Amino acid sequence: MKSPPLVRATVPLQGKIVVTIDCFTKASPTAVVSWSRGSESVTNGTTYQISDDTTKLEIQDYNVDFFLNQSFACTCSNPLGSQRRQIQLIGPLISDFRWHRNEARTVVTLTWEVPPMSVVTGFAIQVKGPDILSKNHDGTQKQSSKDGFNTIKEEPGHVRNVDIFPLDPKLTYRFRIIPKARLTEGKPSEVQRVGPDLGLSGPAIAGIAAGIPCSILFLFLLGGAIYLCFSWNKNKSWQTRYPVRRAVEKVGITSLAMDVDLSVQHGANRLVEGQLVGCKIFTYF
Repeated sequence: MKSPPLVRATVPLQGKIVVTIDCFTKASPTAVVSWSRGSESVTNGTTYQISDDTTKLEIQDYNVDFFLNQSFACTCSNPLGSQRRQIQLIGPLISDFRWHRNEARTVVTLTWEVPPMSVVTGFAIQVKGPDILSKNHDGTQKQSSKDGFNTIKEEPGHVRNVDIFPLDPKLTYRFRIIPKARLTEGKPSEVQRVGPDLGLSGPAIAGIAAGIPCSILFLFLLGGAIYLCFSWNKNKSWQTRYPVRRAVEKVGITSLAMDVDLSVQHGANRLVEGQLVGCKIFTYF
C-alpha cells in the first residue's frame, strides 16, 4: 500500500454527508483490507458501508463534527505481512487559491485546492467590488452587492476551478472561496485582488512627500559641514611659519664640535711629533 487513502465527500438527496475513503492496495498474494475507528473495528451498518472488495469505506452522518472527532485506519494484510494507514479527517479548508485572466481581461479563472483529508461538499464563490452578473451551477443567477463579500456562485465539492465574467478591465475586484461541509462553512481562502496593476499607494505617496523636505535639509547640513571642514583646512595651510630655532643651534654645535676636533687633532699631531723628536734626542745622548 504505497498510495495514501483518497477522501471524497458528497451530499446525496437524503441530506446526509457521505464521506468515502478509498484504500488502495497492490500486493501479491492479494491483500485483505480491514477498517477501524480508533481502537474499534468497523463493520457494515447504518453509519458505515464497506465495499465488496473491502477497499472502500462509506461514512454517513448529518453532522460534520461526527467525522472530525474520529480517527479511521485501513490495514492491508496478506500471509507475508501487513501495513496500516491512519486517516484523520479535517474540516472544510482551502489549501491553495490562485487566478489568471484572458488577454482581454474580461474573464478570470479561479483555481483552488483542498487538503487530501478535508471533508468538503461544496464551495461558495464570493466577490467584493463592482457588480457581477454570473450564473450558478444550477443555472440561476445572483447579483453581487458592493457592500462586503457576496456569493455569486455555488459549486459542488468536486469542482476545483470556475470562470467569472464579465469583468471590467478598468475596475478592481476581490475574490475568495468559502469551503463548506453541508451547512458548515470552513475558513475563507485568502483574498485575491483582480484589477489594474497597482501604482504607488496613498500612504506610499504621503511618505515620499514627507521625506523630500527631510532629504533636502540633510543635504544642506551635509554641504555646510563639508564647507566648514574645507575652510578650516585652508586657513591652517596659510598660517605664517617661522624657522625652527633648534635646527640652527644644532648646526652651530656641529660646527663647534668640528673645530674642537680639528684643534685637538692638530695638537695631538704636534705632541706626537714632539715625542718622536724627543726620542731621537734621547738616543743621541
